[in-house]
Amino acid sequence: MRVIAGTAKGTNLYSLTGKDTTRPTTDRAKQKLFDSLQNYILKPENVLDLFAGSGALGIEALSRGATHVEFVEKNRFAADIIRKNLEKTHLSQKSIIHVMDAFFYLTKLADSKFDLIFADPPYKSGFTKRLLWLIETNKLLNVNGFFVVEDASDQKIELSEALQLINTKVTGKTTHYIFQNTNE
Repeated sequence: MRVIAGTAKGTNLYSLTGKDTTRPTTDRAKQKLFDSLQNYILKPENVLDLFAGSGALGIEALSRGATHVEFVEKNRFAADIIRKNLEKTHLSQKSIIHVMDAFFYLTKLADSKFDLIFADPPYKSGFTKRLLWLIETNKLLNVNGFFVVEDASDQKIELSEALQLINTKVTGKTTHYIFQNTNE
């Protein structure tokens, strides 16, 4: 697992090992996702990486020019891996790590807006519907902001009323759903 492009291109990232492992996004899936996102958004200002795992998605965004990324990961061992990866890529100063449950974090945000939100919850958890609802209800996306959620390709997701599904990227058993906030 490595950074695909940008200032940290080619840097190998650490991942959590052992029984409490995360499921990092593959380099191939990450490449397809970011190639697709480049068509919509070049350099997001504020990015949120939920269920961050190793931090690979947020770090990729930072490497490609994002101004600031907030990582949310409740597993403290995974949060330590994110910290190590940020240090290794020299991107620590552009980020903050919150060691807490993603849903709890989303309910505590006040007046925060993001240009891009990533979520990589456990596969087949059914969390996508709840994430969409919280993001819509708390108005966490800027106008024309994007929400990207990863899930198993064999899962059906419910569409949002406020966020428009604009693209899906399938890579093997993984699908990235890309939603956009088109509401003013």
